[in-house]
Amino acid sequence: MGRFLLFMHLCDILLYQYFTMSSKFMLTLPLLLAVVSLKAQTPETLVVTPEKPLLVKDSTLRTQVIAWSKAQQQSTNNKQIKAHPSACVFPGDVKSGAKPVTTMVRIKHEPISPKL
Repeated sequence: MGRFLLFMHLCDILLYQYFTMSSKFMLTLPLLLAVVSLKAQTPETLVVTPEKPLLVKDSTLRTQVIAWSKAQQQSTNNKQIKAHPSACVFPGDVKSGAKPVTTMVRIKHEPISPKL
């Protein structure tokens, strides 16, 4: 909650400086950067959509998302695994009344021949 209040305070300062056009308006850029860093996406909160894709140039965030996903997949407590926020976009929200699947499927991967 503390970060949210700090974010709101910085937004208030930016709006005040914008509307008063004070001589301290030069502080806007550093404050804006501070606000952006407070609102930085994390793997747990990132929502990827066609309009807001996770770009190749966002390599740090992409690496963090991969690490988060691996940790989720390796969890042995299936009841604690939660859907990623992007799941609401693809494949979509789980329909109400849907029952969890309890069937286990084993898959054996056999690479194709390099001669092909």
